[in-house]
Amino acid sequence: MYEIGGHPDGVTQKLQMVLRKSTDDGVSWTQYKPTTQEGYAYAVLPHPTNDAIIYLGGYLREPDGSFYPVIYKTTDRGVTWNKSGSSVLTQQWDQVNILECDNSNPNKILAGSDRALYASTDGGASWMKILDNVSVYGLVIDPVNSNYLYVGTRNNGVKVSTNGGMTWTDRNENLGSLDVESMAYDGVNGVLYVGTMNSGAYRLSIAAPVSTPQPPSLLAPADQTINVPLNTTLTWNPSSDATQYHLQLSTVQSFTSCIINDSTITGTLRAVGPLSLATTYYWRVRGINAVGPGAYSSVRQFRTILTVGIEKLEDQIPREYVLMQNYPNPFNPSTTIRFGIPEATAVTVTIYNMLGEQVARLLSSDLSAGYYTVHWNTEGVPSGVYIYRLQAGEFVESKKLTLLR
Repeated sequence: MYEIGGHPDGVTQKLQMVLRKSTDDGVSWTQYKPTTQEGYAYAVLPHPTNDAIIYLGGYLREPDGSFYPVIYKTTDRGVTWNKSGSSVLTQQWDQVNILECDNSNPNKILAGSDRALYASTDGGASWMKILDNVSVYGLVIDPVNSNYLYVGTRNNGVKVSTNGGMTWTDRNENLGSLDVESMAYDGVNGVLYVGTMNSGAYRLSIAAPVSTPQPPSLLAPADQTINVPLNTTLTWNPSSDATQYHLQLSTVQSFTSCIINDSTITGTLRAVGPLSLATTYYWRVRGINAVGPGAYSSVRQFRTILTVGIEKLEDQIPREYVLMQNYPNPFNPSTTIRFGIPEATAVTVTIYNMLGEQVARLLSSDLSAGYYTVHWNTEGVPSGVYIYRLQAGEFVESKKLTLLR
């Protein structure tokens, strides 16, 4: 049995964080003070299997009157205490209101404050903010599936995450007040109980999934679309109970090798590119939840454009490889790049940003000797300085261009 709060220090009568523990149903109590600094304790979290470990949360007050959130941890039944999360819990005028841990993995701890929700996966050694600009007073980790988190807030009602805090959804239907004071969860029946300020208690059916997600339906590009841009976006409809998605993109229909094999997508779209010219691509998507991955969608295919506005100029043949300055430069929204090759060879023209990341591939084709121009339309590309690079056989040259919106 534990009791928490503040206790006057006997000299200045200022409150100090206090934890009291009873092992005889309250007949006698042992008192612990993790610090002599002025403060107050609002939350206590005993380790579910190791009674030597206890977490204590609240605030500490500075000499100037300001206060900051704090979490203390003991691993020796209160003999010594150490601050946890000092580098993260730095918000002025904040306090830790509630602590909770995953009973199946006690090193996974959540701390709710007046300003945010924090998470630790290593027993409090390090913390990260997983929900910002909320005042947390209710906190539940689903005992059946710890990826399901339920947070009760002041002013923002109930928020639910089904993927361990990566994304959140409001669940305030029929809730009489958005000021949540407390929460409890019946994991067997999937019912969340919510106590509100001045509006009574409510219950919400919010059971975790019992099966893998159904296959999502693909939206765009439509099946067997041709002339798809080299930079495009794949989209699909959401799948019931999916918390994230797994996209595969390949040039082989069996997907034995993939250009993209991404199982971390939390939305229903994925930008891809730059792709290769005149190439057929195959793609499919499946949903994932705590139970596991579902079946893949049907497979769709599309084919990219044949060329990107390349033109062969006069019949003259240059004596050597040459890459000319683009024109106009600076430009908006399109520009022209001219180059010459003295012999037939494979040619690529590629655009990079200043970080060396490929932004677009304008050309990848076998060309005969001559002068050529290729056009770059920068729709969707931000302003900045870019590098365009010509590779023709063993010849490589790069120049800068500037896009001004």
